[in-house]
Amino acid sequence: MTQPNHEPKEVKSFFHFSFYIALLITLLTIVTFVIAILTPPLSGPFCQEGCYQYP
Repeated sequence: MTQPNHEPKEVKSFFHFSFYIALLITLLTIVTFVIAILTPPLSGPFCQEGCYQYP
């Protein structure tokens, strides 16, 4: 015998909201990491041209 679902509507909508916020944060984190990896270095041993010199 199954029990009926007694969660209030507000709780369900909060869980849905939290789920979508978690997905959004995950997507933003992935985008941030991709930008960080693809950005060319401005100084250091891996800089190829137009580098900043340490003072």
